[in-house]
Amino acid sequence: MSNKKKIFLSLIILLLPLLVFADDGQNMKRAKTVFDLLLSSKYMVGFIIALIGIGLIWAKKLDNTMRITFLIIAFFLFAVFALFQELMPFAAGFGLHPSPVCAITKPFIFGLRTPFLAAIIFIGVLSLISAKGFCGTICPAGALQELFYKVPAFKKIKRKKVPFVISNTIRIFIFVLFFILVFTIGFNIYGYLNFFELFQWYFDIPLIDLILFAVVIGAILIASFFSYRPFCYFICPIGLVTWIFERLPILKIRLDMNKCTHCDICKTLSPCNAVSDLVDGKKIISDCHICGSCLEDCPEDAFYFGLKKSQ
Repeated sequence: MSNKKKIFLSLIILLLPLLVFADDGQNMKRAKTVFDLLLSSKYMVGFIIALIGIGLIWAKKLDNTMRITFLIIAFFLFAVFALFQELMPFAAGFGLHPSPVCAITKPFIFGLRTPFLAAIIFIGVLSLISAKGFCGTICPAGALQELFYKVPAFKKIKRKKVPFVISNTIRIFIFVLFFILVFTIGFNIYGYLNFFELFQWYFDIPLIDLILFAVVIGAILIASFFSYRPFCYFICPIGLVTWIFERLPILKIRLDMNKCTHCDICKTLSPCNAVSDLVDGKKIISDCHICGSCLEDCPEDAFYFGLKKSQ
């Protein structure tokens, strides 16, 4: 049996007990405390998958094929699985309620309710363990964008990375605008920019809202063929907050400058700007979604994922 099959089989074995004894939607609704929610199957399964993904990157076992497998698993479990709740009632518990965008923005509108706090803690813990520990492993919105980006037919197209200063400025502007509009006229701009709303599979809304929603989602999906995770870099408030704290995580992509020959192969092949920023020694580094591209592409093995090496 190949190593990939062993890894996949181990993943199924680890998740099977949680899936069998999973909380159904009613159990999720009856949860009264943050710990009730954090101990639900959705968060427990998500935590296990994220840790396995992080562990495989650390062990340099997460090649492109395994990466795609993890992205598909993340998208299915946290974006599609809830649709099967009529056949399997416990599947309702895997619905993305609240979405990460709602979890970080709606407390400013409705107060810090228990479901919001549980989602924030879950994302926060994973993000402290590893840079983009949530976003880069089990986020269904990020997974779908990255799967679109990996469509073979579009790999032949010469893709240009948008400078991080531009994408991040737009992301910060939207975040600041959100606060201004919420505290002045009570308008939530993320209500029309929330890519996660696609995974609610609910489109019984006023026609004008449906059109605006379709335009935004369609633009993000089309852009995903040509740009790596456009929603994450240009819009997502969770992406912005986790980027701010990317210096804190224990595990992250690092560069051993003693091995780097500045051949720039990594800059050409990597989908993000973080690689270039690391090689160029910049103090402000772009978001790194631990895709593992630089680990595979560097001929000198200068990139590594893990703890900082002692000098």
